[in-house]
Amino acid sequence: KTNLVMNFSAMYYNGHANMGIYINSATNLAKNIALNPYPENYSVPISLQPGLNFIVLTTPNATGPASNFNFGIMNITFSNA
Repeated sequence: KTNLVMNFSAMYYNGHANMGIYINSATNLAKNIALNPYPENYSVPISLQPGLNFIVLTTPNATGPASNFNFGIMNITFSNA
C-alpha cells in the first residue's frame, strides 16, 4: 500500500456542494469536502493499492443543469504522506 497526499484547488460554480473523493470503488470514500463558489486549496490523505488505481470525484448533492459537471478542480499534485 502507498500512502500519499493529494493536493489540489477546487470550487463549485453554483454555490455550495459536497465533493466525494473515492478510491477504486463507489463505496470506498476517502474524503468528503464542502466546496464553495470560489477556489480553495485542499490536501487529502489517500491510500493506494499496488497496480492500477482509480480516483473518482463526484458532487452527489449538487443541483442545477448538468450538476455533476459544475465543479472545477485544478493543480492536482501528489506528495508523500
